[in-house]
Amino acid sequence: MKVEHPIRVDRQRQRRPGGGQWETLDPVALGRVQVLDVPDAARQAAAVVAEMRRIRARAEGMPWTDFAVLGRTRAALEAIRAVCEDEGVPVAWRENLPPLPRIREVAEFLDRLQQHRGQSRTAAQLRELVMGEGVWSGTVSGVIDAWEDEAGGSPVPVVHAIDFAYDHLLDMRREHSLGDGVFFGTLHGAKGMEFRHVVIADGGWRGDVSEAERRLFFVGMTRAKETLTLMAVADAANPHLELLRGDWLMRREVLVDAPDPAVTSRRFAVLGMSELDLSYAGSFPEAHAIHTRLRALDVGARVMLRGENGRVTICDASGGAVARLSRTAAERWAPNLDSLIEARVVAMVRRLKGDGDPAYQARCRTDNWELPICEVVYLEA
Repeated sequence: MKVEHPIRVDRQRQRRPGGGQWETLDPVALGRVQVLDVPDAARQAAAVVAEMRRIRARAEGMPWTDFAVLGRTRAALEAIRAVCEDEGVPVAWRENLPPLPRIREVAEFLDRLQQHRGQSRTAAQLRELVMGEGVWSGTVSGVIDAWEDEAGGSPVPVVHAIDFAYDHLLDMRREHSLGDGVFFGTLHGAKGMEFRHVVIADGGWRGDVSEAERRLFFVGMTRAKETLTLMAVADAANPHLELLRGDWLMRREVLVDAPDPAVTSRRFAVLGMSELDLSYAGSFPEAHAIHTRLRALDVGARVMLRGENGRVTICDASGGAVARLSRTAAERWAPNLDSLIEARVVAMVRRLKGDGDPAYQARCRTDNWELPICEVVYLEA
């Protein structure tokens, strides 16, 4: 991949087996890099999930978070993610997120910290302020872990912990994922990340054999710490696979049944801040039922999208309105509501009256409210 710099085994690994621990753990690949041949993108999806299950079965207790599926484009990954979800394999994926301090669980933790800002606390005592479980409570725990590494086990003024938390959350936003499981991301987005087991999906290469594209493929391969699987779809033709040769590589054909087309045609989209009418719930007074419904929503809750007169409203399971799409987003989704399979909450975000354009603040009848960030699952047209 780097013509002037041949790849050599790191000196610290020269006395280990060529395939590392997987030379004995995996009787099929024997620790080698694999190229798996499949006839089409649908069977690629089934083969990727089957291969991850096969690898995971070789090491007891292996978490799904040890795996990453990377692709040249997001589109190349969606059928694989759909099969994962259909088979109950948990997933995580990159999205543009709102500021983490505004996400409900994080904001509530920061509120509790402010109540103790004049005191000193150990990291262990700060953990007592974390409420509930789930992905966003896990984010808070990650902040405290980082603070403990910074401050040690002694009591430290809470005001210092507050400053650290805001700075660390800003850094985390750049690399945070939604969900908790197999990581799905593009080769570009995975730069700087590492995983024990990496699968690189085929598709989206467009026959581009430029050095920049070849290096991108190389970057993806070097995200793998223990095993690397490269997919080869007959009708996708990654042009860089043919450059790989050596006794460290094995190529085999994978025979799997094609998944249900109703599964592989599923697509995913997050309705983020730019897709929402940000002041919609704020236009109702605090005593209005919409705020009660918003407080009752949790991550994972199912919601519905309903269209009327060119606008699209997000409703909770009982049919009560909780949010509304912006006019631009409504133009996209209103004609396609019949293609939606489901919509679910991935985060609840705090919004303040002072956040918006002054022209809209006059509409607000409460000082703060929440916005549901939702992911929709729909069928590709």
